[in-house]
Amino acid sequence: MAIASGKTSNLTQGGISIADAIIGTDGSGLISLQNNSGDRMTITGISIDGADNNFNKRIGLGSRFLFSLSNLENACSCAGNEGKTKTCEAVIYYTSGSGIGKKDTYSVTIECAATALAANNGGAVDTNGVITPEGVVFVTLSSPSAGATVSSNSTNFIFNVSASNSLSSCDLLVDNVSRAQLTGVVNNSSNTITYNLSALGAGLHTWDVNCVDTLGISDSPATRNITYTIIGTDTTPPTIALSSPSDNIFSYGGTTSFLFSAGDNNDLQKCILLIDGVDKNEVSSPAQGSNSIYYSIDSLSFGTHIWDINCIDYSNNSAKASASRNLTLARVESDCTSHSAGGYFSGGDGSSTTPYGICDCVMLQKIDSNLTARYALLKDINCADTINWNSGKGFTPISSFNGFLDGNAKTISKLYIRKTLTEGANCERGGIFDSILSGGKVQKLAIVDSNVIVFIGQYNSFALGTSWCNNQSGGNSGEVGLLAGINYGIISSVTVKSSGVGPNMNGTGGIAGNNSGTILNSYSTANVTSNSSGAGGFSTTCYGTTINSYTAGTVNGLAAGVLVYNGGPLVNSFASGRTVGSTYTHGLTGYVGSATNSYCDLYRTEQAECGTGTGVNSGNSNPTWAYYDTNEPMASWGTWTNISGNKYSTTDGNWSICRGAGYPWLTWENKAC
Repeated sequence: MAIASGKTSNLTQGGISIADAIIGTDGSGLISLQNNSGDRMTITGISIDGADNNFNKRIGLGSRFLFSLSNLENACSCAGNEGKTKTCEAVIYYTSGSGIGKKDTYSVTIECAATALAANNGGAVDTNGVITPEGVVFVTLSSPSAGATVSSNSTNFIFNVSASNSLSSCDLLVDNVSRAQLTGVVNNSSNTITYNLSALGAGLHTWDVNCVDTLGISDSPATRNITYTIIGTDTTPPTIALSSPSDNIFSYGGTTSFLFSAGDNNDLQKCILLIDGVDKNEVSSPAQGSNSIYYSIDSLSFGTHIWDINCIDYSNNSAKASASRNLTLARVESDCTSHSAGGYFSGGDGSSTTPYGICDCVMLQKIDSNLTARYALLKDINCADTINWNSGKGFTPISSFNGFLDGNAKTISKLYIRKTLTEGANCERGGIFDSILSGGKVQKLAIVDSNVIVFIGQYNSFALGTSWCNNQSGGNSGEVGLLAGINYGIISSVTVKSSGVGPNMNGTGGIAGNNSGTILNSYSTANVTSNSSGAGGFSTTCYGTTINSYTAGTVNGLAAGVLVYNGGPLVNSFASGRTVGSTYTHGLTGYVGSATNSYCDLYRTEQAECGTGTGVNSGNSNPTWAYYDTNEPMASWGTWTNISGNKYSTTDGNWSICRGAGYPWLTWENKAC
């Protein structure tokens, strides 16, 4: 037989050491390996001079085990070499506790003898004292089972152990740390170690048992996961704050990262992404603090959806964010194809989930074929050719719209509308829509460089970006606005700029001639002119509501203001454009009106006061006064919080400001400071 000349001290490499080795002339052998890594490992193979023996034996922390080798006749053979020495290569293959495959290579010097050895049940066969007596320790876990949830503070951990030698002790390992020890171990039997898990807190933990015999041989099986839940003591729910996407944002599909922060007085079991109240995806054992859940929103229908996060701790307390958020899945420009859907539109069926697509001005005009459908602009559209439509009359205003037009954050430019009436006739309504009914809504749309011209009798030439309803001959006028003549519905997040509205008797406004519905989160930089009567930055006649909006264009009329004949509330709004008029003219409201937390810049409006109605803020003649959210009434628009640098926003997502560097602006404008 051959005897390894080296011992553990000089045959240690990596996490494995060779304690002893014997190779006989009959091709059999024994090799004793010791785990020095501080981690559990599984021996998968032993190769002696290229002769392989395969194994699947787990060795516990610090334990030794004797392996029986065979088929070594032509490898490290001692045949004919009795009494001589030789060197053999030993390669040990193993996987670590984390499943990483490794190998260690050793050069072993041996002496050869004639007597052969055999292994016996994994224990050593002692011949001439060459191999240190070995033993076997084998541990199996019984309870708690893998994946179990335990709620008792003092938990019984039950295991079985069998050993060929006397047992010294068994350690309970929780989260890979020894937590308790049993010294009176009963061999070949069931044993129990009791430990109070409350010191570790609720959450996911691992447990294992490592048993050692009197020779130092040990074994510990694979770990088990358990969940410890504190029952009856922890009643505090998690706290969740949504981070991204921001509220009311538009998305165009794809995998979206939903960011949030979560916290709990113990550990979190999981957090779930809810869209429209339905579980879509979740993250297990989320961290305290920032987390993300990914989900492809391509499977959602087009339109607005509500998303939220629901987190559950290990005591089964659960909570959602204090406020959910809206996410709108929009159709995209690549959807623009032929005029096929509904006979006129680019895809869709006009429903709330799949709106008709608008890709050009012809499709825009065809909205009048279905006044209750839902539409979405899929791209910016240039309507310059409308000046040649209808023998020079241009685009025909759409009457009685009771549907939904989603501007999709796109722009309509260079739209041309002209109405010509005989002297003394009524001046009809003018705008993309001559009327929006109570069930109608237009949102997220920009109108630029467009002309709406309605006149009677002789008129002078007009400048690009101007609209007129000229009552020079004394007829009765209607309402004219770049978006609508009269609005009974909802106009939200609409921009009118580089455009204008002109002379009209009853109502000439930048956005709508008459607003009897709601205008919110919108702004106008249009120049509004009336040769005969009222001119309003938003609208002239307002019996509806205008909220969180502003104007910056020039308003010029006999009576002038942001709202002239104002019978409805004006809330959290302001004006900074020049206002010119001969009577009933003020910086904010013209003839009559009331306002809440609204103001005008007296310096730039060139007026002595903002208005005479109830609650109209007197404004300030200092042009930089409005640059600070700390001044009233801006301070009352909401709770302002610092975003970065000098950028501040209200927590309700309506207003932002670059403090000290300009007027407030609507947060959806997404300006940089």
